[in-house]
Amino acid sequence: MRLSDLLSRSGNRGAVPESGREDAEANAAPAGNIPPLQGQLKPEEFHSPVQAGKSHYNNLSPGSILGSAAQLEIPVPQNSRLVLRRAQESLLKIIQAAIRPAEKKDSLWEATLKIVYDLSQLIALDSDLCYAVEYDVGEKEWLAPHSVATCLIAMDMAKRVDNIECSIEEIGAAGLLHDIGMARLGLDSINDHVVKSPEHVDKGLESLEEMKVPELVRTIIAQHHERTNGKGYPKGLSGQNILVCSQVMALSETFERFMSRSFQESDRKGVSPLNYVQATLDEFHGAMDPKILKIFISLKGFYPRGVMVELTNRSICLVLKPNEGYPLQPIVQMVVNSTGNHHDTPSILDLRHSALSILRALINEEDQR
Repeated sequence: MRLSDLLSRSGNRGAVPESGREDAEANAAPAGNIPPLQGQLKPEEFHSPVQAGKSHYNNLSPGSILGSAAQLEIPVPQNSRLVLRRAQESLLKIIQAAIRPAEKKDSLWEATLKIVYDLSQLIALDSDLCYAVEYDVGEKEWLAPHSVATCLIAMDMAKRVDNIECSIEEIGAAGLLHDIGMARLGLDSINDHVVKSPEHVDKGLESLEEMKVPELVRTIIAQHHERTNGKGYPKGLSGQNILVCSQVMALSETFERFMSRSFQESDRKGVSPLNYVQATLDEFHGAMDPKILKIFISLKGFYPRGVMVELTNRSICLVLKPNEGYPLQPIVQMVVNSTGNHHDTPSILDLRHSALSILRALINEEDQR
């Protein structure tokens, strides 16, 4: 069972309250029938980290977002999964064209920005959409879903980071194109996802120059494997020589890799065996600006969705969703109650409003070997 299927099934049974969402979806006009933005929210406001952090969306409850977006005449995709799949397909075409020597590349940058803008609208509706990016593709097609998910995570993070040097648009584009060098080297199978190849950065930059990608975006991509402790690659940069936006990109890309690995393993075992938040924190211990890590923890929590946890009453629960700003208190679904019996009726706990707390995460010992 895919984790996304499990979460979807839980949601249909009332796992995560979203009052009014179905009504909003029914009342929202089709995306193609909604006129361009006028007056209140303009496309360029999506591209500014300052404006994005103070958008109208921050004051909307999850159940009212779609209806409110329609009232504000904001184009609302009716099927976010379809939009994500199309983004993957479009990106794959861009990458294929970018690495073909004889291909004209003049229009590829604008095509990339079109994907970024489409994804930025989804982020405004649901910042957790990175979890909906599916890996049910052939083993030769890992790059597009990885890049789209990295783009979503990076844009969501960048909105919350002070003094970041780039716009939401720029870091989103960097997320889409950061591993284009892997394709150029032919490292395009699912097993290559964890390959550390310093050469792929330089090869990617060659393609980006041919695409006329702006210098700042190229710099973000050039530095996405650098670490502030000097132990990254390809140049071994350290400290303030690495841009803040490059650190956000590095964190987003690494988190996505651990998360996708965990989701792939959950296909075989039903739940995620890896605490991919902890794995990401371990990767960047002493190798990133602590302020960025604090924002990351606030967003993702210490217990990510799909991880099994034991509560203080000895019940066993599945983490459904982190609570932003409450990293130790996610929303969970009870699997085994405090008496040790399987909990057949879905019971959802928001640990922010419960006397119970998490005692420990449950990790399969076989997965730690």
